[in-house]
Amino acid sequence: MGDYGGSARRRRSRGRREGAGAGGEGWGDDAWDAGVDSSWEAAGRGVPSDWSAADSDILILTPSEARRVLPLVPVGAQFQHFVGDGTQVLQRVAIGVLAAVVGSQVPLLGAVGLGFPLWAPWAQAAARNFPLSGYPVAGLWRCRVLSAEVVRVPRVSFETVTGSGRAGPVEEVLRVVVGDPGGPSADIEVPMRGEYYDVREGDPCELVAVAERRTMAGMRIVRDAYLPLQGVFLADYPYLDRASFLAVAAKVRDGG
Repeated sequence: MGDYGGSARRRRSRGRREGAGAGGEGWGDDAWDAGVDSSWEAAGRGVPSDWSAADSDILILTPSEARRVLPLVPVGAQFQHFVGDGTQVLQRVAIGVLAAVVGSQVPLLGAVGLGFPLWAPWAQAAARNFPLSGYPVAGLWRCRVLSAEVVRVPRVSFETVTGSGRAGPVEEVLRVVVGDPGGPSADIEVPMRGEYYDVREGDPCELVAVAERRTMAGMRIVRDAYLPLQGVFLADYPYLDRASFLAVAAKVRDGG
């Protein structure tokens, strides 16, 4: 995991005195709001009942660091996530034009309709970000890849949706479990990309977790994982402002 000691350990110790905790074992999974983990009992993963933040390597972020890493106002990658492909863009344009025509007698409604292709993805991203903004405490959790496998799954297509009976296309996805051995963990599944073939069990991993208290009791894991060795993120949705996350994580490693 590189230099995960030294000055970073000193910051961890300060966190313990403040009730933040840190250390070495893990957390969990059950998608909450499509990206935050909470329920060990429901999913077979999560935060064990006897777990303490002192058992894991958790570095409490300052409020300003947390706001930078978990933005409420969508950043470019979050907006782009909901823009979608050409078909989705055309669908939104058609809806916007139709709304503008229907609301042509009311200038404000017409303007809202014409702007639909732009504000709709922004609104979707803001709605996805909003639940995380309500947590007063966020921490950087440094753990490991517990397992990684490439699997082939059916790709959603017209045939699979309509049930035509014909064999549909398949795609490769990477399924990983990240966390602390014997402790908290989280499942992440993403479409396969070339750089993911280097992901191995035991690789270092960094995530963000949020909680109501600095003890991190009842914490929820944000499923947007950074793998330092590969320099890649694993996430279905980019919850993190990734440029800010990298800057904050580097600062924390240096004991800042």
